[in-house]
Amino acid sequence: SDLRSNKEEARKFAASLVDLRMSDVVSVKENYGTQSFSILPIKNEIIDKGLDAEVLLKKIGDKLKLKHHPLKDGGYQFEFGDKEFLKLRKNLIKLLQTRLQGVRGIQKAIVFEENGEFIVKTSGSNMKSIIKMKEVDSARSTTNDVKEISKTLGVEAGRASIVHELHKVLSENGITIDLRHILLLADMMTFDGEIRGIVRT
Repeated sequence: SDLRSNKEEARKFAASLVDLRMSDVVSVKENYGTQSFSILPIKNEIIDKGLDAEVLLKKIGDKLKLKHHPLKDGGYQFEFGDKEFLKLRKNLIKLLQTRLQGVRGIQKAIVFEENGEFIVKTSGSNMKSIIKMKEVDSARSTTNDVKEISKTLGVEAGRASIVHELHKVLSENGITIDLRHILLLADMMTFDGEIRGIVRT
């Protein structure tokens, strides 16, 4: 697909995965004296995320249903007058937590070139959502969160993931252990159908 061979398309897709909330792209300035508050766009963030500040602020205005007017620097000033401030503030906090785009749990996404194709590596994971995406090769997608693999793909996949992660960590640190020992550990950690922690004893 284009994503595997086109770095720009892969980069756009990676950016669209990041869990972006309203509070990441706008800031709020409260003014109790004038019974108003201002919502200001964080311009560099809005440009970086490819959003339209005007559309975004209009959406906020429509949601809050308050009298408002534009400010010189591109924001909006909202007047709440004698409306119940605590209730209004709760609505505002809820609004700022609204997801604008992306996948819950994905904090960062970076594009790498590997074996002649572009792949996306993320900080944070949400395998259940990611493998449903048409742009994603579900057969080759993975996470180092063994519990998430077990929850999404079943305990046998979780067991295989434990073996892979333990073997990888030990090998990278120059520790040679027979794979059968790791298989035995993984069996013990998953024998009752769930992943359990294990200690030396």
